Amino acid sequence: MLQSQLMLTEQASGLEGHNLQSCERRSYGVSCGKPLFRFRGYSFTPVIEGSDRIDAFRLRAEIYDDEFGWARASGNIEQDEFDNYSTHYVVKSPGGETVATIRTIDHCFAWMADNCFGGVFAQSTVGIRDASTIEASRLCIRKEYRSSSIGSGVSVLDFLLAGLLFHNNLRGIENTYIITFATMYRMLARRGLDIRCCSETITMADGCRLRAFVINNRASLRTFKPLPVVYGDGAEETKGRHLPPTGDKLPMRGIAGLRSASSGDVSGSVC
Repeated sequence: MLQSQLMLTEQASGLEGHNLQSCERRSYGVSCGKPLFRFRGYSFTPVIEGSDRIDAFRLRAEIYDDEFGWARASGNIEQDEFDNYSTHYVVKSPGGETVATIRTIDHCFAWMADNCFGGVFAQSTVGIRDASTIEASRLCIRKEYRSSSIGSGVSVLDFLLAGLLFHNNLRGIENTYIITFATMYRMLARRGLDIRCCSETITMADGCRLRAFVINNRASLRTFKPLPVVYGDGAEETKGRHLPPTGDKLPMRGIAGLRSASSGDVSGSVC
């Protein structure tokens, strides 16, 4: 398993020579709007516009507004000022239903850490925010897909994170900064992500205990447990890339999401 994960690491290493100072949302040969790969009928797609992006906003409205009442959706769409310069990712079921989404923001645009949460996380980006780092936010997964396996012990969350790791490494993005529930650290570390804390645990006005973390994308290619399964024999579409074979299975767990305190809103799904 280690040897096959090293193959993917070496492939991503070839992108280090690209100039990361540009603020373009580049995909290095991967077409946004088309599935990057498939696993057991599920697809992972990076998008910046079009119907898939609207589907992501609708899923966010369904979860953040309808289910939890944490955001104020308009016309079944949950959208904010950060969406216009974000790259969005969607996971679709074999039937074409959007079941999960997350977005990322490049270093040169405004981050939620700076402009939301009452500013309490702004200091946590010092020394971290550079051309090799993005911020991830607005993670959500449809309720019925949060704790079940979609095949070989892989959950929708595993599939989403594996896709995000792979695409970030294709883009030459070394680190992913994320603010989420403090309890997520142990869950993500058990999955094998190379993750470290970069803030203290902060209790928000509504009682949510949040913390900022940084995921090392390159190192996680070697350690993320579901990755060999997702990119292995069960992968139906790999775009001709050399991907790792089947490896360890991962126990199913619930999912906690990201919180946006821009207007007292919470931005994610919970366990």
